[in-house]
Amino acid sequence: MADAISRIIEELESHQNLNPTPPISRSTLLELQCFLSDDGSDSDPQINSLWHELSSRSVSLSSLINPIAAAMDSDSCSLSLLAANVYLSLFLAPRASVFSLFTPMSFLSLLHSIRRSLKPRKEGSSATSSAERPRKVGGGARRGRGKRTRVLNSDDEDGGGGGGSGEREENKLDIKLVFTVLDKLVLVLGLVHLSRFPDSLKSLVQTMSDIPVLGFDFCGNSWNYNRLCEFCGSILRQALKVEHGEQDVTAAEVLKSLSPLILSAKSQARDFALVFVTNDMRNIAQDSSPVMKAMVNLPRYLSQKVPEKTDARSLAIESIMEIVKSIEFDDQVGFIEYVVKMAQGKSHLRYLAVDLIPKLMASLEDPVGSGLEHEMEHSWKLRCLTALIQRCSDSVAGIRARALSNLAQIVGSMSGDAQECVLLNKALGLKHWHNGGVNDLVRKRCTDEKAAVRKATLLLITKLMALVSGSLDDEILKTMGMACSDQLVSIRKTAIAALSEVRSLSVCCMMMVANSNF
Repeated sequence: MADAISRIIEELESHQNLNPTPPISRSTLLELQCFLSDDGSDSDPQINSLWHELSSRSVSLSSLINPIAAAMDSDSCSLSLLAANVYLSLFLAPRASVFSLFTPMSFLSLLHSIRRSLKPRKEGSSATSSAERPRKVGGGARRGRGKRTRVLNSDDEDGGGGGGSGEREENKLDIKLVFTVLDKLVLVLGLVHLSRFPDSLKSLVQTMSDIPVLGFDFCGNSWNYNRLCEFCGSILRQALKVEHGEQDVTAAEVLKSLSPLILSAKSQARDFALVFVTNDMRNIAQDSSPVMKAMVNLPRYLSQKVPEKTDARSLAIESIMEIVKSIEFDDQVGFIEYVVKMAQGKSHLRYLAVDLIPKLMASLEDPVGSGLEHEMEHSWKLRCLTALIQRCSDSVAGIRARALSNLAQIVGSMSGDAQECVLLNKALGLKHWHNGGVNDLVRKRCTDEKAAVRKATLLLITKLMALVSGSLDDEILKTMGMACSDQLVSIRKTAIAALSEVRSLSVCCMMMVANSNF
């Protein structure tokens, strides 16, 4: 043991006056790892002897940390991750001076090591000059072509013995070592408070948000990936504690970093982010108003970031709804008011509002009764319907068509409930069906210049039949008849189906009247 400590001290002393500080050697890291192992009772006396020897020979802890940080920044992934493991183990060692061991730069080197360990390596990516890079051996891969990280089983050898300059380093990593590093990082965050180092906290949050995206290919299977995400969640929960800074700032940073995952089409990363926000952060928010405030603002923030592509847009709307359903009703109403205001905003926001309104009406419960007149006036559903009806006359044809089809969908789903029918009658003005209201709307939209709008209007008329008992304005019937001669086959078919619906309902109404008279 004395010889090992002496070798460690000598190497550290040789690095003291060098700038930049060279990386600590692999052999020294392995000896330090033996001293810091937690699987035997002899580890405490060994590390205590190292602390004592460092002090007696006036070797500062920075002389130990700087070479380890340089190793974490090295181009060798295996050496970098080994150094990260040793670095974190130092904090957990008996009698360790935590405040002396931590520096923002070394912590950033740790995070850099973790991130890069999950990335595929590429040949020729060394930081050294081209003259110092190993030459390509005949029959090898083409220069610049990516080489994917290979995950070893626990019984494989590390294989990182520091080959010569003419050998290409193999990027062999053990997934268990990555888990060990993340596990120790959770423990270290209980000792090191990052409230005085906001940049370090921000980098930590960003790294933990990136790992679910980077780590899927690295893990190789769902069990390993789920384990990796569990560590990320544990570290993010640690970061949200008050010891690491103001919770409102940290929560906002966490949600901002997770937002790209929430809006991502990658299902695994998206699922991790949604579960963390709707479960973990929601639990924390129950005892923390700053975290709750950040969660309440998240759907609004995401609404500004929704992508335009159809598939990604649909996933983003689903994600927003998952988060909205996880907050309290009063906060849900606040978001609904925001959506109603969006319906009056720029075109992309109006389009999003038109798609969100039916989701909100279908997913959220309204504790305010919609059957009573004075209560119905304050119903958020009425405000949503009013905003959607306004968009049926939008200046953008795509928004008009979307609003009409979504309104048809809402009418179809609500027409089977008596209280909901009262709300529809109020919003659509069905009491004055022949004198304005939705009657004027559908008459204008049936002759719209855009085919998609005309078709959506005919679908809406079909859904309205049950509410008006098959009784339509004569002008609308004429317009529907004209639509049966439309140049587009799809519109002709829709118009014929709508007229058939009118006829069927009219016959049914006549039979009901006849039966009642009889």
